[in-house]
Amino acid sequence: MSLRPKIATVLQIGLVAGVIFPALVSGQEMSFEEYEPRSTLVVPEHPLSRGKFSFVDAHNHQRESRLDAATVDQTVADMDKLNLAVMVKLSGGSSNRLEAVLKASKERYPDRFAVFANPSYDGIDKPGYPESTADQFESDVKAGAQGLKYSRIWE
Repeated sequence: MSLRPKIATVLQIGLVAGVIFPALVSGQEMSFEEYEPRSTLVVPEHPLSRGKFSFVDAHNHQRESRLDAATVDQTVADMDKLNLAVMVKLSGGSSNRLEAVLKASKERYPDRFAVFANPSYDGIDKPGYPESTADQFESDVKAGAQGLKYSRIWE
């Protein structure tokens, strides 16, 4: 019987015991931003800066603080560079907040954004909540919302 498998096993155990385990228990902390592992993959690079075909970003959450005209213009310019045809904004809100999102994005670039409404959970435990929420959704659709994004409530 060859010693090679036994030596490989001993080396693996040594690696875990001598390198990996001490690093895990040493108390060192590393933030996500600091974690930059070096790739061991060695293949030719082919960086792409633009899609060959136009595509849809079907899950996006633009912050409302970034909805001024200049930022939306820059977002559309960036979309053009990538060949991104449509961005689906899932966090449009409802009522006045939704109308502000629609005005900043969809009103200026009607074919580039799809904006979803979101329910408000204020008063969810009060009588009449389902009816008032349905009424709000109806108003949101009339205002221009193209979909509904429902989020679970975590207790």
